[in-house]
Amino acid sequence: MRKLYKRLLSMAVAILVLFQSVSMYSLEVYADQTEDEDQGEIRIEELTKTPDTVWSNQDVIITGKIKGGKSSQDTPYRYKYTNNKDMYRFFYKHDTYEESGHVIAENAEDQTIHIPIYSSTEATYYIWAYDGKKNKSDLKVIEVKVDQEAPTVESIHSNADADPTGKDVTISGKASDAHSGSGLKEIRYGVRSTTFEQDTFETKADKVYTASVEEDGSYSFVLDETVNGELYVWAYDQAGNKTVTPQMIRVNVDKTPPIINKITDTAKGSWTNGGNKQTTGWGKDKVTVTIDADLDPKIDADGNHIVTKIHYGTSENLTAAQVIDKPVNGQFTFEVPAGKEGVDETYYIWAQNRIDCITKTPIPYKIQIDPHPPEIVSYEFSPLHDNLASKFIRWLTGGIFCKEGVKVTVTATDEDQDNDDVVSSGMESITLYGDDKGQSGVSVIGEATGDSLVKQKNGTVKATFNIEGKEGEVYRKVLSAKAKDVAGNESSVTKPSDIDEEKGDEIVVEKTSPTIQIEKKKTGAYKEVGTGDIYYHGEASFNLSISD
Repeated sequence: MRKLYKRLLSMAVAILVLFQSVSMYSLEVYADQTEDEDQGEIRIEELTKTPDTVWSNQDVIITGKIKGGKSSQDTPYRYKYTNNKDMYRFFYKHDTYEESGHVIAENAEDQTIHIPIYSSTEATYYIWAYDGKKNKSDLKVIEVKVDQEAPTVESIHSNADADPTGKDVTISGKASDAHSGSGLKEIRYGVRSTTFEQDTFETKADKVYTASVEEDGSYSFVLDETVNGELYVWAYDQAGNKTVTPQMIRVNVDKTPPIINKITDTAKGSWTNGGNKQTTGWGKDKVTVTIDADLDPKIDADGNHIVTKIHYGTSENLTAAQVIDKPVNGQFTFEVPAGKEGVDETYYIWAQNRIDCITKTPIPYKIQIDPHPPEIVSYEFSPLHDNLASKFIRWLTGGIFCKEGVKVTVTATDEDQDNDDVVSSGMESITLYGDDKGQSGVSVIGEATGDSLVKQKNGTVKATFNIEGKEGEVYRKVLSAKAKDVAGNESSVTKPSDIDEEKGDEIVVEKTSPTIQIEKKKTGAYKEVGTGDIYYHGEASFNLSISD
């Protein structure tokens, strides 16, 4: 029993010593409140801090109101608080009105809580109150974070030297905040010291830029615009404190874009700087592209902006482009082969100058090549004024014999009917020939171009030619035709029999009627009657002559 008593006594002493060694504060508030004005239990309301931010770089004041409770003329209202996060429950649970505490203000007015915090701290304040009858309120909690220490930029580096460069330049380094600080929020930078002086946490100054900072304080950002001069770097912490002295480094980044004056190609395509659009042409074999990037020395006395390389390719990704680095008098050339299926592709072209500045947006330039000749695929014949007799004659002769005239329809194509990937430039013309027998492709009957070429749904094109007959003339010719596409490819001279062996190549148009002449011979006996009729006695002889 005696041992138990000693243990309890030792524990009480330990608790008392611990209680007295931890900060706890109290404040007496004398109120002029009557019994009739008492409303409910004693409580703390309107508890807030000023400034009301998570982190503050200014002194913070905690304020609040003690409401309700019972009043007493000789026992004032009192509030107490502690910022010991490990012992606040013990303090609050065992505290009494009479328990001594540190009074931080004498005779505060009304029931106002007023706790000023003047130094950097990160703490949680636990507050409770007593009324005049020594009743205790519920516990109130409020967090306070004050950081009045400025962060520092410890180092700054550049991956480029002081010479002019057109490449992106990376600036990196290390920044830090005090161990008890709020932590780094961001890095800011700008040219000239005035940008640093004018910049504030809430409002960035003109031409000030922001970069992120890692948890360990390292930072990195890229200068991808023209920046020439002294570059200043500073930091802000979470509380809004600003670096006192920024770090400075000299940079010379020249992002003036290189100039391409003109692009031309051997397919008669062209693009001019400042023009609205490219003029495109069709090639029928390989196409050579010429890029004019010569620069007047008066514009750039140092030669920094003279184009030294051209990048080109069919992808908008610069890393996939090919490079030309051997200009001749400011001109660069590259060839586009025709390929098996032709070319209908957009090439993207970048320029790079002497200090390695590359145009951000490439120039799109379209190349069109059609290496495949068109083809005559069919002939159709239709007499202009057909009848049963003309049909019978054509059947007998196996040729085309027409009295008034004939309509010849030639069908051709510039597309590959079996391969959709083959590039077609489209049909330019279809020419129909009518030559003497045994010849072809010499005497032109007619040429169809433009609207005279009727496009069909299957990719073919039709052209119609009318051959009219003339009185007293016979039109007898061997037919053939040739097609030409926009790229300049021509088909072979093709006769109807080249497509269909059973078809004849010859056409005859004859509008002249045949004639018959009868010559009588005076042989045998004859007698003329007064009417003019001739009567023969015996045999009579005549010569009958028929001509066409």
